[in-house]
Amino acid sequence: ILELGEGYVVVRRAIEGGEQVVRAKLPAQLGVVKELNRPRLTTLRRRQAARETPIPSLTAEDLGLPKERCGLKGSPTQVVSISYPEVTRSCEMIQVGTDVDRAVSVLAEALLKEVAPR
Repeated sequence: ILELGEGYVVVRRAIEGGEQVVRAKLPAQLGVVKELNRPRLTTLRRRQAARETPIPSLTAEDLGLPKERCGLKGSPTQVVSISYPEVTRSCEMIQVGTDVDRAVSVLAEALLKEVAPR
């Protein structure tokens, strides 16, 4: 975004062979390419400063929002239940000795049996 004015935005657009500067009325939908956000390495000093910088906590009142539109009361969604999948583990030992071809065959058969539709 090169400029954001009242009712308009000026952006740089990538086109084949170069760039184009475009002015659009707001509201406008903008898309970005993944190259836009190439993370930069930070310096040790900046990392330490970030660690020591307090994160401000804002309330609904600070933001001028009605309390009934915030938190659980104001959420448009309701969580009916939370469940966790059952963790099951199993192990099967395959004894084939030193016969590599047989080991591959037995292992492939076991894997196919595991992924076959039930």
